[in-house]
Amino acid sequence: MAWKNGLGVTAEIAVYPEGSGLDSFAWRVSMARVAGDGPFSLFANIDRRLAVLEGRLRLEITGRPPLELSPGSPPVEFPGDVPVNAGVADGPVTDLNVMTRRGRASAR
Repeated sequence: MAWKNGLGVTAEIAVYPEGSGLDSFAWRVSMARVAGDGPFSLFANIDRRLAVLEGRLRLEITGRPPLELSPGSPPVEFPGDVPVNAGVADGPVTDLNVMTRRGRASAR
């Protein structure tokens, strides 16, 4: 599935309700390959959790200090409607994403 911002592709692992699109899911789990620096897509009313599986990722989440994430880092949580910029330090990064729609689902 193409990223909402058109800058990459994600592999959807699971979504509920089954067959839901980006504007209607209650929750979604996906894996993405981040090959270059750039902004994350904005998702209104969505909370995100991200864990790095391979590589090193720098996240600049508006209103927070920059983060450096690697496979040993705990997942980071952030609102999907806040601007986030990502940078890859040593080449492509593979990450795991859990997105939940506020008021319909949550993740731990």
